[in-house]
Amino acid sequence: GLEAAAEAAGLALHSIDALASEWRERWIEDEIWDPGQDLLALARLDRRRDALVERYGTFAVEAARNGLLWGIYQLLGKLRPAAYVWERRA
Repeated sequence: GLEAAAEAAGLALHSIDALASEWRERWIEDEIWDPGQDLLALARLDRRRDALVERYGTFAVEAARNGLLWGIYQLLGKLRPAAYVWERRA
């Protein structure tokens, strides 16, 4: 996993900071991100899924859909990203 690869590269884990929805909330407040637009895009993508898959392929459509869902799920607390801080071992 990640920790084993970092250790093999000579890194030691300093800290892990779990991120909640605060940063997504701030993006909304600062008008950097509009979850309503992502929800509209998801609805439209799902409605046109067959045509989009035919034109772009399943992988591209699923990547686009999951990219849109990612932020919504973070905002709802369904996904909890984390920031890893590593230090190079002496």
